Amino acid sequence: MELGEILIHRYALRPTQAPNRLSSKALREGALLRVYFPHLKSFGHADLFVWPELGDATLPQELKALKDVPFRAGAAALAWAEYEARAVAQGLSLYDATRTIPSHQTLTGRDEVRASSAKLKISAADVRQWKEVEAYCLRHPGVRWRFDFNALFEHFEDAQKFWQKVSPELKARTDFLEDLTGPALMHSEELHQLVAPTRLALDRGLPEIEDLLWVIKPTTFAPDYLFDEVRAFPGQVVLTSNMDHPLGQLQALHFAQRLHKVAPKQIFGTGLCTQDVYETHAASHWLETRDQALWPTVSSPIGWPVHLELEKLSWSAL
Repeated sequence: MELGEILIHRYALRPTQAPNRLSSKALREGALLRVYFPHLKSFGHADLFVWPELGDATLPQELKALKDVPFRAGAAALAWAEYEARAVAQGLSLYDATRTIPSHQTLTGRDEVRASSAKLKISAADVRQWKEVEAYCLRHPGVRWRFDFNALFEHFEDAQKFWQKVSPELKARTDFLEDLTGPALMHSEELHQLVAPTRLALDRGLPEIEDLLWVIKPTTFAPDYLFDEVRAFPGQVVLTSNMDHPLGQLQALHFAQRLHKVAPKQIFGTGLCTQDVYETHAASHWLETRDQALWPTVSSPIGWPVHLELEKLSWSAL
């Protein structure tokens, strides 16, 4: 990949609550990239948003490495920027207004549920106070639940003890348990039998068995590489945002639309609507959640639907 000028636009997002059990409510910083690709004679844009507490390099490390040997998140962002630059050079839009992708609501606390399915982040404190969590869930009788544990339980016995706490009613309304344990145990037949017929979902690596749902944040992979990997995967996937900037959410939405066009049954579900995880910020108005789906509020005939908004931003040299 031949790179020309790299420009950045820094931003910061303030969570309304701790985004997961390993993160705090501290301000989270990210950077939008604007990259010129000489072979395409075009600029492309992408979001660079990291979670160091989940294994990413820090944002300063990622930005410093972009011109040399990028780290994982930076390399993915450059690939997404090239992806848009190619679309712009070809006069193509990266948004299909005719293809609606339903999304669950992502909850970081006990917020109002406005969707028919919701994913709730679970902490050790939640497990200790499980009766309260369960009462909250059961107050929403029409909602299907998806729980994300961020590998909370280290041993099978701990996961077993927790699952025994869950009422039959809530078990029957639970779609999947994400990262209930570490990756090795998530592949074990013993754990699958414990929670069956509830599904297990893995967000930490590529599942090695078809029964595991593969939770994917598209912005963390090169888009064309990821598309080929997903099509080769025999199981189903859950596509989510990286809980990032609206541009990153639109990148994830585009990937979901692209996959849905050729393999709709491979998508078990999506978690694309995550803008409410943060307080209102300068780009909040670029998106809205309507009819349990993510919609851009602006449009562009080429590239990302927010391409013209990106052109208006202030950019600085890397």
